[in-house]
Amino acid sequence: MAEIQKHAFPSMAEVQQPKLEIVATCLLLFSFLVPPEASINIGITWTARKFALVCCLVALVPLIARKISDQRYVPVVADFFFLALAAWCMAAMAINTGVQAISKVSAIVGLEIAIPYFLARCFCGDKQMLYFVSRVFLVLLIVLLIMGLCDIAAGKNVISSIAADIFGTNRGVKFYGEEAIQLSYTTQYRFGLPRVRGPLDHAILYGGFMAWMMTVMLYISNDAKTKAASFLLAGLGVVIALSSAPILTLFAFLAIAAFDALFRNVRIRWTFLMLMIGILALTYFLLVDDPVGTFIKVGTLDPATGYARLTIWEWVGKNLVTSPWVGIGDKDWFRPTDLLSSIDSLWLNLALKYGYVGLAIFIGCIVGCFFVVTPRKLRRYPDKAWDRPNIGLNIFIFQFFVLSFTVHVWGATWSLAGFLFGMKAALTEAPYLPPRRG
Repeated sequence: MAEIQKHAFPSMAEVQQPKLEIVATCLLLFSFLVPPEASINIGITWTARKFALVCCLVALVPLIARKISDQRYVPVVADFFFLALAAWCMAAMAINTGVQAISKVSAIVGLEIAIPYFLARCFCGDKQMLYFVSRVFLVLLIVLLIMGLCDIAAGKNVISSIAADIFGTNRGVKFYGEEAIQLSYTTQYRFGLPRVRGPLDHAILYGGFMAWMMTVMLYISNDAKTKAASFLLAGLGVVIALSSAPILTLFAFLAIAAFDALFRNVRIRWTFLMLMIGILALTYFLLVDDPVGTFIKVGTLDPATGYARLTIWEWVGKNLVTSPWVGIGDKDWFRPTDLLSSIDSLWLNLALKYGYVGLAIFIGCIVGCFFVVTPRKLRRYPDKAWDRPNIGLNIFIFQFFVLSFTVHVWGATWSLAGFLFGMKAALTEAPYLPPRRG
């Protein structure tokens, strides 16, 4: 076992990958370090991340062509669902608002997660490239934490403020009371401290980003020092975001990781864990009068935000009665006048904008990452080197469900999720690919 661990992944000096994968990956992941306020409006608002996504889309053409021509492509179910999601988001927006809506932000949400998915899908089934990605993730963690600490030192979201001053941009949220008012985005505080967001869109997303990165790094990295650094960097990042949902996902990871370490030699440990979670969930839903409401209210640091989220859940359901299949797009949804238009749940947001069809497609995207499409029986090439990365990405998917239950995921964090889903799909495909010669 020690021999497997030692040689599972190459050293940095051994990593020699085609330039296109490296450039596309670095361009995408490092674009997350540029705040959304650093944008230019030329009919469409361009951010560094959107520019990187377009470049990655162009790069995907030769990457996918090469993968197919080398006969190293085994279809994963999620491949088809992510294509469907990109198409459905545009179609639903066009049905609700007209063809001109295809260029709007809400119409390209599917592309913003599908492009990173297919980028990671193309090469993360390769050990050398997976190792390279872990090194890029480490650099990303270090820079993100430094930017977060700058927010703490300045007592405000200084990174985004500087970008807003330079580019003259002003992010805001519409408040609908007796009159519609555009409220400018300002630094949020909790316990007298600024909620850190660094270059990301929101403090919740900063914390969630860090929690996911900790999970993935501790399972895909094979170096003890890198694991320790990732644990400390990402853990501190989750804490300074001062947000309940990321902290909850962090504790969920720590509990699962501890379980994995304690019962590593038990082959049926994951089946047992899922059975126990299922029993606890069933017991909770049977004994608690209002299980969803109780979870939302108890699982937040500020009870007021929990009550607000619960009210949003109730009113979104009422809105979907009139348009269940395609949602309402970017139209304003009816609700009490004291509620903001923002919806603090990814699942509610997807259902409201793209209907239950869009929601079902996205669920298919996640579940589909676990299954390949093999019309004929294919030979498998088992490799224990994939075991731990697979476990880490499975835990990430669980964390994603926990976080997105009370958080709307967008921006860089949304694209990171797509990249991690692509990594999972690539590892699902990997056992069916013969080892490379030499």
